[in-house]
Amino acid sequence: MTEGWMEKFPFGELEVPSGIGKDAVWDSILESIKRENQHQKLNIFSHLSKIAAVFVALVVVGSLMWIFVFGSKEYYSPKGKHLQVQLPDGSRVELNADTRLSFNSALWRFKRNVVLDGEALFSVKKGDFFNVRTEHVTTQVLGTVFNVYSRNNEVKVSCIEGSVAVINTKTQQRVLLAPNQQTKLANGKLKEPDTAAKPEMATWTRGEFYFLNESLENVLKEIERQFNVNVNSMVAQERYYSGVFFNTNLEDALDLVCVPMNLSWKITSGLIVITEKESSN
Repeated sequence: MTEGWMEKFPFGELEVPSGIGKDAVWDSILESIKRENQHQKLNIFSHLSKIAAVFVALVVVGSLMWIFVFGSKEYYSPKGKHLQVQLPDGSRVELNADTRLSFNSALWRFKRNVVLDGEALFSVKKGDFFNVRTEHVTTQVLGTVFNVYSRNNEVKVSCIEGSVAVINTKTQQRVLLAPNQQTKLANGKLKEPDTAAKPEMATWTRGEFYFLNESLENVLKEIERQFNVNVNSMVAQERYYSGVFFNTNLEDALDLVCVPMNLSWKITSGLIVITEKESSN
């Protein structure tokens, strides 16, 4: 044993009790040293365990941050624009004006989930379930072409190719759509599949906007989105419009909506004002 080790123990001050031999004293001393070494090892192991736990926690937190922060993707198509988006699996989405689409690219290989606010046409590659989540419904497919409209608590889903399951997220009501069928959310309930004329489904992708007995308010909001303008309707009563407008020319679009409804429009300081036509009497 070294002198440094010996200095830790004041042997000169030790008194051997009567009746106990020197060998017993040495055994007692060595046992004390052994316990001290074990205690130090336990302290070191406990300290290393705490460091390892902190390291694992940092790795987990860092991974979650990477997945949910750096893996998050969001696309926005502003008013007056349409936007084409290609998803990680090659599926394609066309976003209508004033539409937001988000998804997580890091989790895409495990779950094909997107969140939609607005209107979009989806062309989905075949594979595992593909889910489009909106505020009120989830549209679920394996591979198909379909259109989802979700604005201001109004929802409409149209199936163009393949098949689509539309699920009410609040009640879990489920509606299955075949090609050329659509469903709407009304009073918190999905309507039974309704056959729609295929030429009129998702025609907004060609700049054509068809309406059947649609509120004038919604039609004017669509004009605002397509031309990035502000419209102020001075029409007193609720009016409904059936017809079409195109997003190629603002004045033509206003005429197509206003003239059949006996309404007038004018642009004042950049604001479009819609009024009832004055009576000729």
